Amino acid sequence: MAKRNTSLRFTGRNTEQHLTITTPDGVANLGHLRVLVIDDNWFARRLIKNVLQAFGIWNVTETKCAVEGLGLLREHTFDLVLVDDRMPALSGTQFTKQVRAGSACASANIPIIVVSAHTDEPRVLKAVAAGAQGYLAKPFTAKRLYQRILSVIDTSNDNNPVSRAA
Repeated sequence: MAKRNTSLRFTGRNTEQHLTITTPDGVANLGHLRVLVIDDNWFARRLIKNVLQAFGIWNVTETKCAVEGLGLLREHTFDLVLVDDRMPALSGTQFTKQVRAGSACASANIPIIVVSAHTDEPRVLKAVAAGAQGYLAKPFTAKRLYQRILSVIDTSNDNNPVSRAA
C-alpha cells in the first residue's frame, strides 16, 4: 500500500510547529465528506482542520461553540461531526444528546466523534450513552483520527459519500 506524506506548518501565538502526516493512499476516499468541527480552542480547531485536509477532506466548517454548531446542523448538511467535550454553555455530550433527540437537524443519525483530553471512563461512557459513535483522546495522532473516522462512517452504504467516491 502506497503512502502519502503531507507537511503542515502551524503558527500560533509565540509558537511554530512543523508536522508531517503520513496517510495511506487508496484505503478510502474521504474527499467528499462534509465535516463540522466544534471546539472552543482555536488551535485545536485549526489542527483538526489541517489534518482533515491532509486526508483530502476540504469541506470543513468550524465553530467554537456547540450552540452555534446546532444552528449549523439545522442550516447545512454534514456527513460527520467532531466535537470537543468540555466547552462552555454546551458540552460535546450535551450537544450529542440534542442531535440524537432530533431537535438539531434532519439527520439525527449523523456520525459524531467526541474529542477530549478528559478520558476518564465515566465521561467516555456518558458520551457513548448520549449517542456518540466514537471518542477520541487528545492529543491524538493523524492515524488515530483517520481510523476513528473510518470506524464511524459506514462505507458499505451506497448513499455514503465515502463509498460513492471510492
